Amino acid sequence: MSEPAGIPASGDLSQFLAQTPAGSATTLSSSPWGANVEVVADSPYFSASRRICRHLTVTRRSNGDRLAAVACKSGEGAWFTSRLVTALYNGAETW
Repeated sequence: MSEPAGIPASGDLSQFLAQTPAGSATTLSSSPWGANVEVVADSPYFSASRRICRHLTVTRRSNGDRLAAVACKSGEGAWFTSRLVTALYNGAETW
């Protein structure tokens, strides 16, 4: 099994993903999606690649634009984030 593609999550984001229940939100001054964003995490689930992943909704606090993303945990325990490609097709992404 190869390691996940994506951007490594920061310490604050990794801790949030590892410890918070579904529906929790955090505000990050710096993130893979830019500055000053709110991240809401869905429930953890096991992906087809046998990794623990979480769907995320990322909102820019400056203008309310939203982005759908996913974060998955590597075998070493690090979290990686990437865009949720299906959101481009179903209209869930506005930026």
